[in-house]
Amino acid sequence: VFGQRSQLWWDLPLAESFALHGAIHRVPAARHRERLDECVELLDMAAFLSTPVRQLSVGQRMRGEVTAALLHSPELLVLDEPTIGLDLAS
Repeated sequence: VFGQRSQLWWDLPLAESFALHGAIHRVPAARHRERLDECVELLDMAAFLSTPVRQLSVGQRMRGEVTAALLHSPELLVLDEPTIGLDLAS
């Protein structure tokens, strides 16, 4: 996760970017849904899942970036300034 580089699709709603990440990493549908639900609840993202990434605030986009990085349960997660734009609660 890089603070200044996005892995999300700019014109797609956040939820669709997550679906694409699940497909790219071949995450089983049930596991993808479980992991996504966990991240959405933990990072309070339900209100903006249908919003195109280009319309998200920096903090909302960074929550999406962290979620996209975690969806496939990586063994190693590299974080480079992932807290840019995040509020204290996030």
